[in-house]
Amino acid sequence: TAEPDSMLRKPIDARKGIMTHDFTIRRLMQCSMIGLLSLVVYRSGLRISIEAAQTMTFGVLAISQIMHVFNVRSASHTAFKNMFSNKYLLGATALVLLIMVALLEIPVCHDLFHLTTLTGIQWMWVTALSIAPLPIVELVKGIIRIAKK
Repeated sequence: TAEPDSMLRKPIDARKGIMTHDFTIRRLMQCSMIGLLSLVVYRSGLRISIEAAQTMTFGVLAISQIMHVFNVRSASHTAFKNMFSNKYLLGATALVLLIMVALLEIPVCHDLFHLTTLTGIQWMWVTALSIAPLPIVELVKGIIRIAKK
């Protein structure tokens, strides 16, 4: 579903392209945040083993990117509005999440991808840090919306 105000905005200058200064700054900040969260989980996993750290980091990097797709649907509107309107996006997200959980849980995949089994606490870290970009970006979008008023 299109953003409700998409027809009210001025058209984008065709000479500018989509890689505007604001777009680039947003992407750099969001990528840096996901990278930082990955380093946090890696550091946490190192307390257990290098294998746990690598597996947890792999999980956070992959799953946070899957969840991040909801953030980038709009630069200004909340991801939670019309979040369930695109059934293909939801289906693809569910499928990829299922594949990721399989990779992280099925022992045969561990050998192929050099992963290890995660404990419940490690899964909590992976889940929390993978989902964290969604509310953080939403908070920033909200602050920007308020500042523009």
